[in-house]
Amino acid sequence: MIPYKLHKLFNYNSTVACYNLDEYTYLKNEVEGLNIDFIENKYNNYSLDGIRYLRKNAKSIDILQIFHITMYSMLYAFTFKKLNPKGKIYLKLDCSHKLIDRIAELNKVQRYFLDQYLYKVDLISVEQKQLFDKIRLLLEPHKNKIINIPNGVDFTYLEEKNIKYNYQVKENIILNVARVGTEEKNTEMLLEAFKNIKDDCRQGWKMIIIGPIEKSFEKYINDFFMKIQH
Repeated sequence: MIPYKLHKLFNYNSTVACYNLDEYTYLKNEVEGLNIDFIENKYNNYSLDGIRYLRKNAKSIDILQIFHITMYSMLYAFTFKKLNPKGKIYLKLDCSHKLIDRIAELNKVQRYFLDQYLYKVDLISVEQKQLFDKIRLLLEPHKNKIINIPNGVDFTYLEEKNIKYNYQVKENIILNVARVGTEEKNTEMLLEAFKNIKDDCRQGWKMIIIGPIEKSFEKYINDFFMKIQH
């Protein structure tokens, strides 16, 4: 969304760099003008393949957007800044409460490396306002470059597609798209909450969950449906 909007509104030459794992048909329709550059899967390793890509391309990149506080994103930041000191790095945390817990549990050595990583970053965004203030307190040396950017909806796209609903005939559906069973998505709470709604309130509604299912979550799903059948 962000690289596309920078292209659409400010004429940026925006490119997504990734492995070639799909046909990416949406590039011609939903995000027309956004470029894609495939990273060679030489080592089958995010860190090594990403570093190799940056060694070839860092000097031609003005702004590098990376995600998450991970080993590979840290390596990307160090590699990029070494090869292109004038380039800017934008870190989109895309985080949950788990990040706060992990940062709070870091020892002095781990915290030192985290700070060195974040000193390389020029802008950091947090999606949830609830987490924004907590992260600024935890990352006090970096608080002035931490901003709140909620995940948004492209209303221009909706208008262009003339998407409208006849609420008299549409189905009442709660749609959840996620990595089903991961701790961050808390699918258990969603299922239990929907199950516990009184029948007269839930009547006429259905819930659809879409996404890859964690292997460890399959037993919970089977047990859940066995219970509600009885």
